[in-house]
Amino acid sequence: MKTTLHYVVYGFAILFVSFSLPQCAHDEVSPSAMTGDDTGNMTHIGQDYACGDGFCHPSEDSNSCEIDCAYCGDRVCNLMESEETCPRDCSDLPVEDDQDMSMGGVDSPPSDPPPPNCGNSVCDPQEDSQRCPQDCGEIEDMMILPPGPAPDPNEQVIGHIDSLELRNGQWTVSGWACHIGWSPSVEINIYAGGDHQNGVLIKREVAAEDQESAVGDACGVAEGDHRFNVSFTEEELDNYAGETVHIHAVSPVGNEDNALINSGRYSLPGQGSGGQGPGGQVPEGMLPVSLDQVTWLHTDVSNWPVTSELNVNFQGGQICLNYDKTNVWPSVSIPHSSGNGTVDVVANPWVILNYNGQWYAGTWEWLAVGTTCRNKTAVAGDHIKRYAHIPMEWRPIPGQTLYFMVSSLARSSSTTNVQERTNIVEVIWQ
Repeated sequence: MKTTLHYVVYGFAILFVSFSLPQCAHDEVSPSAMTGDDTGNMTHIGQDYACGDGFCHPSEDSNSCEIDCAYCGDRVCNLMESEETCPRDCSDLPVEDDQDMSMGGVDSPPSDPPPPNCGNSVCDPQEDSQRCPQDCGEIEDMMILPPGPAPDPNEQVIGHIDSLELRNGQWTVSGWACHIGWSPSVEINIYAGGDHQNGVLIKREVAAEDQESAVGDACGVAEGDHRFNVSFTEEELDNYAGETVHIHAVSPVGNEDNALINSGRYSLPGQGSGGQGPGGQVPEGMLPVSLDQVTWLHTDVSNWPVTSELNVNFQGGQICLNYDKTNVWPSVSIPHSSGNGTVDVVANPWVILNYNGQWYAGTWEWLAVGTTCRNKTAVAGDHIKRYAHIPMEWRPIPGQTLYFMVSSLARSSSTTNVQERTNIVEVIWQ
């Protein structure tokens, strides 16, 4: 417990400091040139920050710069405080918020001015719920910046939705988000049925999974974790079936919470209006052409029932057509293309494309039991093998829009198993 002598000493110290402070304008001395001393003069404690400038900067606290940062309630029992004058800092006993904070019957000095960034909707390191309640008052409405370099307020948040697909029985949206030039992870808000102004907020997450070098290059950082993989619950799928998915990255500096590229492109599975479905699924009523106007280069499967959901992605030099019937549909043995032995196949992948103004649908490979990925080079005219319509040399070009599906065996009328197929998926060729 502090004695009266402490306060006498402290009073003389304050008087000494007051007479020692230089009587000059701030622009007479560059803050970066200030150095510490024991005279009470302004002390440089960081770039463009000075103890005694009236602001409690991020690199200051009530111990390193008491004149700027000390106040009753800062959780530090300073020289001018005691259990009687400031029990919330100097006592282990709980105190009520409205407990008298006067010193010897004299009201305590006014609280310190709010930190310079108070009001930017971000709970900065030098702020808390007492010094800046508008930024730090409600935990669910604030972002607490991690220690380290602050994000550049002149930069924006960016990102990309890569896919919405079925993984291990759960529909999962994947992509990345970041604040340009800042390594720490950022928050993302996921909306159904519209953007942050018109949609329904259904999830708040953090893009904090491992990233590859391409994401780091886009974010302008050498390291960091900016990827996300977010799964939807059964309740969310039931409530928002068919609604488009929109994701906004949350700016750590209070700038616009920008929508990620491909927001609104994918829809949650189920009946409903909207854009493309899981993994790029396109409701067949929204295809550029009716299926009865497509020329089927192999068996016409347009009326086969859709019994499996398909999502498509690229993995290196392969295109993967993920569907859940690869171990369900009956297999049939056919001669192996090497001429040695046979292979058990269950399905054929299809590509639907527009060539010279006409829409065609053709199979281009066989899918063996348990197989969903094939070489991208197989999506080609010499694999479709209907040269009267699609020339042998035809190849997709990057950026071209194609449509894919998988059906049970349909490439040859003599090799069949069941009559089922997946949904149709739009794919931008890579």
